[in-house]
Amino acid sequence: MFPHFSPRFEHSMLWQVGYRRNGHNETDEPMFTQPAMYKKIRAQPTVLKKYTDQLINQENVITQQEYQV
Repeated sequence: MFPHFSPRFEHSMLWQVGYRRNGHNETDEPMFTQPAMYKKIRAQPTVLKKYTDQLINQENVITQQEYQV
């Protein structure tokens, strides 16, 4: 992917997109180093919650009862 990215966008580095909800490692407290960003992250539903809602409400793949089991 990188050889195609660099010439097209004229950048020598590809930034990682994403975040870790609980910081970089077990001892990291992200609210200490990035309080504004992690306030926004904590306000968001988890990936599991978003995916479950999609499967139940939009795609009708499972029911709420099936998810609870």
